[in-house]
Amino acid sequence: MTSLMDSVFRNRAGDAPRAAQIGRGLEQPVSPRDAYVIARFIAFAALALVAWSFQDGATSQRLALLLVGAAIAQPALPLFGSDQDSYRLVQVISDVLTSAIAVFLAPAYFWLGVVGVASIVANFAVLTPMRRYVPVAICSVAAIGAAGALTGIDQFARAALLLAILAAGHGYMGARTRQSMGAARGDVLEAISAAGGFAYVCDLQTGRIVDVAGDVERVVGWDTDSWKLVDHRDLIHPDDLSGFWLDFDDAKVGEYADRTARFRRPDGTWVWIRDLTRVVTIAGRRSLRGFSIDVSSQQDGLARVENEAATDELTGLPNRRALLAELAVREHQVGHHLVLIDLNRFKEVNDTLGHDAGDELLEVVADRVSACLGPTDVLARLGGDEFAIIFDGELDEVHVAAEVERVAFEVERPVEVSGVVVTVSLSAGIVRAEQGASDPVTMLRHSDISMYAAKRTGVTSVLFDRALEAVTSRQAAIIGSLREALDSGDLCLHFQPIMDVGTGVMAGVEGLARWDHPDFGLLTPEAFLNTVLMSEQSGEFTRRMVLHGVAAASELVSAGIDVTVAVNLPVRVLEDPAFDRFVLESCDAHGVDTGRLVFEIAEQDIHDTVSITSAIDRVVQMGSTISVDDFGTGHATFERLRWGNVEQLKLGNEAIRDAVERSRDRAILKSVLGLAVELGYSVVAEGVETHEQLDLLRTFGCPLVQGYLFAPAMPIDAVIEFAAAQRGRGEAGRVSSVPPRPFD
Repeated sequence: MTSLMDSVFRNRAGDAPRAAQIGRGLEQPVSPRDAYVIARFIAFAALALVAWSFQDGATSQRLALLLVGAAIAQPALPLFGSDQDSYRLVQVISDVLTSAIAVFLAPAYFWLGVVGVASIVANFAVLTPMRRYVPVAICSVAAIGAAGALTGIDQFARAALLLAILAAGHGYMGARTRQSMGAARGDVLEAISAAGGFAYVCDLQTGRIVDVAGDVERVVGWDTDSWKLVDHRDLIHPDDLSGFWLDFDDAKVGEYADRTARFRRPDGTWVWIRDLTRVVTIAGRRSLRGFSIDVSSQQDGLARVENEAATDELTGLPNRRALLAELAVREHQVGHHLVLIDLNRFKEVNDTLGHDAGDELLEVVADRVSACLGPTDVLARLGGDEFAIIFDGELDEVHVAAEVERVAFEVERPVEVSGVVVTVSLSAGIVRAEQGASDPVTMLRHSDISMYAAKRTGVTSVLFDRALEAVTSRQAAIIGSLREALDSGDLCLHFQPIMDVGTGVMAGVEGLARWDHPDFGLLTPEAFLNTVLMSEQSGEFTRRMVLHGVAAASELVSAGIDVTVAVNLPVRVLEDPAFDRFVLESCDAHGVDTGRLVFEIAEQDIHDTVSITSAIDRVVQMGSTISVDDFGTGHATFERLRWGNVEQLKLGNEAIRDAVERSRDRAILKSVLGLAVELGYSVVAEGVETHEQLDLLRTFGCPLVQGYLFAPAMPIDAVIEFAAAQRGRGEAGRVSSVPPRPFD
């Protein structure tokens, strides 16, 4: 192998004599096998045949033999002048002598010889400098004149004078032509030099330098002798060597090579060199003709652009494009893990404190996650509040899950942004690179599936498996049929009675979403609710459910049942100012007082933010009630008891079940209930399923209960029947006994 740069040596720009030789130096040397030499041989041989056909007896024969001799002499001429300038001189002298001898041998063709010499001189005038042309022109005129005089040709003097005039004219025109060509060539070379480059010709096989034009030292920093002698493989950056090197065996004549590499200067710095060259044949050998330029500034700019394109502007982390590139590098490997992270409650920080605060929080999160990772792990920000981690190496899932828990612990530590202390948590999807499923697109899709599964289930992380993908496919089918379900009424509310422990009568109902799906049957919220709430149709779904609740309240009033109707509400819908108007208009349309509506908000979604606080205030001013669902499952439960605009708390089944089984949990439940009641909250215990749970709640003074111990969720007409049956039973219908279920 040989380098495209192995045959470059230095020429100083501005050296006038050298500049005059550039055209000559960059031309090809001549060998007996050159096509030009062979063509001349064929031309003289053809002329010999033509002369033989003249049928002039001995004259034709002598002329033909002379031309045959000239043809035979052609391959020998390069031996007297191997470079093109020398060869042209030898060739023109040979041609003039041949013409003069032809005139001497065949005087009848004198004027033909004059024309031939005039053509030879004209061609030579364009191809050679004046210092060589003038002696040759004079000798040519003298040779023709002498041949004419010796053979007694009439008017030979006039012929010589005519030839002299033509030679002078050809010389002048040739000089002007060469001057123009030299200026154009000089402009090109000046442009190359100004661009920080140099032109060169080299022998590809041996690396022998033919010539170079341009300031090599200014480009690469090496002086002429050092640049000629040093092995350029030692100067090319190791990362660029394979891409810059040209295989001699693969180099084909006529092909272009465009290579870029870093070359080490004598001071140890690096310069980017772009080399554009063409493979040519010179003297029967493959050679290179091209030029090299300094492209360091362009490469540095390109590197900056590429770096910016692969870097997240806010955090300085790799972005999605860079992450995909990292995954692509590992595409044919297995065992590494991709973790997709999404921050919970980040939108609230953005909405309440502003985007500057959100950016500040993202920077803190990026720093905290980075501090948890090893040197070979990769952390990227994909956009918004999404991050991704590549855990390198053959790690088991338990280890990766533990690492994610450690990251989650660091992320959840409180942080002060814009003067406010906030906390966020994360949901993470974990996927392991497996054979046939380690390409970037597949891994991102699988990690996205498991991340949303973590969000739905409320856990820190979920590991992807094929069963999860099947669930996701079902959820995709559910989302695909959501629009039709909203239009057809297949999505509706079933209502579960809420019982008053003191009076034993139904005090309210809670609306729970049901979907009578044509393919999957009657679906409970666990099968579709989180998926629907994360879809683009979440807002419309929630409004439909609220509208069902208002309609149910109207039917209950018409049946003479004075109870409240509770509907679950995502906090983002509650924060929408247009929601208040929707509720008022819906209640007016159905003739329902807004005081009959209870809106349940999950405790984990309620935070002391301006937007949520004002939204709750608007609902209270409207006359409806706010109930905190799943109370006791979130963070800082006792801190929540300070809310002044929340009227109702709902205790989850888990807290009640644990209180029955463990004394410590029983003490906690008693304290929470006592404090809540003392503070004026209406408390509902949901998920009551056993007499033991009911007795315990009655003992602790819990005023309201609901659960399968009394009735499941049912259509509104069944609720009306349940209430009528309860009134018919009288005292027997009180919660001290277990009433028969409507569907038993």
